[in-house]
Amino acid sequence: MNFTIKWARLPYLVMPLLFLIPAFTQVRQETCTNQSPRNVTVKLDSTNRAPYNYVSTVPLASPVTGTWPESVRYQRQDLKRCDQHYHAPVENVQGCDGEKLPPSRPDVPPPPGSWIEVHTVFALAVDSTGKCADHLDHDLACCITPPFVVIAYSAKIGADSMPVPAVIKPPIADLAAEWSGSNTGSDDDTKCKPLPAQWNFALGCNFTVPRNYISEILPKKHSARSLQTGNLISRDLTLAGPIREISSLSCKYVENTTGLVITNNAEARANCPVVCRNTLSVTDFADHWENRGGKSSCLCCTPYRPQQIIP
Repeated sequence: MNFTIKWARLPYLVMPLLFLIPAFTQVRQETCTNQSPRNVTVKLDSTNRAPYNYVSTVPLASPVTGTWPESVRYQRQDLKRCDQHYHAPVENVQGCDGEKLPPSRPDVPPPPGSWIEVHTVFALAVDSTGKCADHLDHDLACCITPPFVVIAYSAKIGADSMPVPAVIKPPIADLAAEWSGSNTGSDDDTKCKPLPAQWNFALGCNFTVPRNYISEILPKKHSARSLQTGNLISRDLTLAGPIREISSLSCKYVENTTGLVITNNAEARANCPVVCRNTLSVTDFADHWENRGGKSSCLCCTPYRPQQIIP
């Protein structure tokens, strides 16, 4: 993410005023990179599997115990909730049946059974005055100082439920997709979203949210931005979760198509890394191989994310 806030060069009298300026007027990416939303499909057998760059057993953003969903821990800082809103249809796709279908009726909120995507946004400094006191949907105007984190998930609209809480509590899923991204929503003429954000998207197709939660907490429906691809997306998409689950979803045996039958570990270490890179470009050889039917296969896995966590 390419942005710099040069606090030391600001006159002291300007400093208090800066905290009252919405984030999107303070922080802008210099080039159109690290855009959201994106494909986060994780199924190994899916033809639409996302190009995961890394795996990790520790998410970059995690709920602060006892305060969820009011704050998240990110890079040694507790960030505060500054906004919550939803999009219909969903923006990020993960391969759930019908997830991109538009609602059957143009109702607000959408009718039961419709897919929506809920975003809860966090910032280092937030505006808590006036309309911002509830830290709900105010078009990100209450998110003041970076870093910004988006905790997102997709859900189906369900039946009404009582009592209605003050804020929708995002689920804490076993698996999440994380990446460096941007704000989303309707595009302007630039077709580029300027606000950098760290994303954590809870993976799962069985989440629901009661319809009256949406109507009473988040009455405004936001449109969905189209999927971003190619050079517009970051190269740090990470599958975060327990080691057994991320291993089963990020490792697979790949046949060595050169015709060489591997007979020992030295041959495997000499040949399998090439097999993994050529077949699954972002994967590493996991030091396991096998021979079946006169053919050799190498176990290829998505590599672990370089250490980005600051406890």
